[in-house]
Amino acid sequence: MLLVWFFTENDIFYLLFVASLASVMADTWATEIGFFSNKSPRLITSFQAVSKGTSGAVSVLGTFAAILGSLIIVITGLLSGGENIISNNLYLYFIIVIIAGTAACFFDSFLG
Repeated sequence: MLLVWFFTENDIFYLLFVASLASVMADTWATEIGFFSNKSPRLITSFQAVSKGTSGAVSVLGTFAAILGSLIIVITGLLSGGENIISNNLYLYFIIVIIAGTAACFFDSFLG
């Protein structure tokens, strides 16, 4: 996406690039930080309580970690040159990337 953006200068490709990084960060943080949750995670498909580390399980702490991870990528994307690209749609940029990152994390859990 970044290469396509570089050659076409179409801002949607920069947004897609940042959103893809947000999904990776969200999933990683949800897994690593969610492991420290005091409550048992629940399967995303049936909400049945399962043990930590079970594929497809989610927790509240992991969800907040996913949102925070996406937020960090949003800020990094702005600081690395994105402010020129999305300056007139800053709030929309934040919302799209955070939702995309968190949704991708949940989709990954659903597939798990």
